[in-house]
Amino acid sequence: MFTGNITINAKENSGDIEFQLKSGKTQRRKNSPGEFISNFINIAGIDNIFEIEKQCRLRISEYQHN
Repeated sequence: MFTGNITINAKENSGDIEFQLKSGKTQRRKNSPGEFISNFINIAGIDNIFEIEKQCRLRISEYQHN
């Protein structure tokens, strides 16, 4: 499942997109509480990046409301 956090690195109309997932793992440190580290999906070299981001946000929103 996705958190809805999406990061875009774009130049003009193409670029990279990163999706943060709700899955991950807890990183433990000595003498401190554990910290949750999320998994990410990275997709590089996409054309029409802003249209794809718009469609992804719409789909994630639809899925979270069902």
